[in-house]
Amino acid sequence: MGDKLLLSVARRLVACVRVSDTVSRQGGDEFLILLPDIERSQDAARFAAKILTMLALPHRIDGQELHVTMSIGIGLHPDDGEDVDTVIKNADTAMYHAKNDGRNNYQFFARDMNTRVVERLSSEDRLRGAPVAREPMALPAADM
Repeated sequence: MGDKLLLSVARRLVACVRVSDTVSRQGGDEFLILLPDIERSQDAARFAAKILTMLALPHRIDGQELHVTMSIGIGLHPDDGEDVDTVIKNADTAMYHAKNDGRNNYQFFARDMNTRVVERLSSEDRLRGAPVAREPMALPAADM
């Protein structure tokens, strides 16, 4: 059923794009859409809103109605990177921020997102190395 749902999502994404655009499954439940002819951020926002609307409709799979949530990260060239890999990495960062904001939304990449990610990872690393406070533990007496 999961494979059929991914296929349904892919079909809807392909139905949203133009001939010049590319839809690619990156793995798992992540898709990448490249829009080479986007000139303004407003156009990318309209496109993201269209995708959210299309994917909010229920998917009928094997007689069941399934609903998916979508988190979209948007990276723009050249503002968010000079090469495709950097733009994709930054769009991925924006996608994780969209997920953290409750899903079913889109986020544009912003430079401070990387700063927040680095700060969070640094905090997690410090917590991993922190001593663990342990309280004395009482074990129940066992009959022997």
